[in-house]
Amino acid sequence: MRSFRVVAGQNGYPSQFDNLRHDARGGAFLLAHQQLGALALPTTPTNGQTITFTVNGNAITLTAVTGTPTNPGDVKAPGTAAAFAANVLAILNQPQTTTANAIALSAANQQLLSYLSFSLVGTTITFSSANNSIFAPLSSFTASTTVTGASWTAQAMQLYVEPGVVYVSGTRVIFSGGSTPTVTAPSSNPRIDVLTIDNTGALAWTTGTEASSPSAPTYPANKVALCELYNVVGETALYDFENQTSGQGYVYNDVRPFLQPSMNWSAFSNDLIPDGDGTRNLGSPSFEWENIYAKSGIFLNGAPFGSQLTYAANALESISAGAPVAVGLSQATDIGYDTSGETNSSGSVTIGSNANRALLVIVIGTSGTPSGTFASQTLSFTTDSYTLGATTYQVATAILVAPPTGSGAFSIANASQVYYWSLYNCAQTTPQANRATNGAHNATSIAASMALGADGALAVGVIAASGLQTLGTIAGNVYNEHTFTNGSGPTYALGEAGVSIVYPSGQPVTISMSGASSADWLAAVLSVKPASVPSEGLFNASSASVAAGNTRCTGFVGFAVTSVTASQSLTVAINGVATGLSNLALGAEYYLNDTNGTIGTAPGSNTRKVGVAVSTTQLAITNGW
Repeated sequence: MRSFRVVAGQNGYPSQFDNLRHDARGGAFLLAHQQLGALALPTTPTNGQTITFTVNGNAITLTAVTGTPTNPGDVKAPGTAAAFAANVLAILNQPQTTTANAIALSAANQQLLSYLSFSLVGTTITFSSANNSIFAPLSSFTASTTVTGASWTAQAMQLYVEPGVVYVSGTRVIFSGGSTPTVTAPSSNPRIDVLTIDNTGALAWTTGTEASSPSAPTYPANKVALCELYNVVGETALYDFENQTSGQGYVYNDVRPFLQPSMNWSAFSNDLIPDGDGTRNLGSPSFEWENIYAKSGIFLNGAPFGSQLTYAANALESISAGAPVAVGLSQATDIGYDTSGETNSSGSVTIGSNANRALLVIVIGTSGTPSGTFASQTLSFTTDSYTLGATTYQVATAILVAPPTGSGAFSIANASQVYYWSLYNCAQTTPQANRATNGAHNATSIAASMALGADGALAVGVIAASGLQTLGTIAGNVYNEHTFTNGSGPTYALGEAGVSIVYPSGQPVTISMSGASSADWLAAVLSVKPASVPSEGLFNASSASVAAGNTRCTGFVGFAVTSVTASQSLTVAINGVATGLSNLALGAEYYLNDTNGTIGTAPGSNTRKVGVAVSTTQLAITNGW
């Protein structure tokens, strides 16, 4: 505060006016008060267009002029909407002063405008009443305008919040002023609402509960409360506390938190204790502390922090209480085949009775687009065309889901070569994850841009090349699951990519050959989905393997607190002391063993230390190699 206390009958001096103005500005920071409405002036007026304010039944007219203002109420329209709105605000605030931008109003109109207050945000001027409990001369107000695109909107069920700066949840908010959301009157009893501002500068109402003697609602977290508003049934306008009107809502309490006790947050000499058990939070999911340091311990519900954690991932198998637990991905089903080979367009194939069957067919033809059936079931081919030398080839692929078991015959038109694989453990809905084909003339490798899939893909290639004897690699991997050669003619291959082999979309899957320096050849590569895909979950830990895809050892996280079956959630002791074990040797170090879900005092195939026995039933978890 810059001014001294003013008492009744004391003289005011010009030198005090600036101090009083600064004090008024500071006191009005984020002040919520009654508003009458808003005058939007989004465009530059033309000469002679007007704005009319009717105060207590008396019209006050401001006239836009593009030349020099000459008559009372003339306001300069300098060429932009913002400049015109600023000139209008200036004459409203100082109607007694003539400037180059406006001519002073009559004494009577000056008096009428003194009953109002004004705020400008952008090109919108908000009007508020200056009435109070001692002096309330304003009885009615409205406005209208002929300015093109301009409008007057009455806003009696909103408050206006003055500009100000405030810190909300550590964020500095510079609020330029504005209207609150519209308030809805209560239906049966009075109600108290709370107005807040958040760290984005957004105003919001927290609505209270209607009651004969209402109370303010709980102030929301991570927001700053500005005022409490008392609402009554049937209200049609909102007033300030100082000019309450019977039957209307009013600002009940100004609760801006500007006066706060001084506190040294870096030097506590007492315990920091909430006012109730389980009622207060330290931080929130959206606003977390960076680090928390404690000398001896942090406790959750009386237990040391971190001693138990309930995983959202489900158990992928039955796990007993006290068993070591690992987190990771299950392995995908291994796709296999029971028969494969090359035949002609009417050849027969015997399909095994394995579960989740699929027949993969790749056709190379020269006379037209391949089409046909297997065992009277339609083969839906996808075909690409390539010209090698003087010959145009058609490369077609199809996957038939759940083909009938036993012997079945092809009937395929325009097929000179038919390659087939009778697969099992395949997905039965859209088993093909991706597909690519390519052709090359006098080349030793060929590339097809595709993604092989991220869920245990099976990559299959067919290569037609005169004189080619040996398949090299597909996508850098040697595929030796199944290869065969028809004399000195084409070579074709079935190869498995393994669990979670991922090739990014659009990357070339390069297929190489050996045994020839160059050849004319064609290739088709497909990614086939397995019947089951890897899923995240919890296993019984063991030390048997640390191979890629096996996380029973590398994914050890702690000990099961309870016994669960597959698909149930599990609570795991991840540090601190694991309880509920049995027959431990006091002081002995314990390691994962090769049998799933067991520990012992000697390491298994891979050394993974899990803890030290602090009693015959308790283990201090160390989780180290």
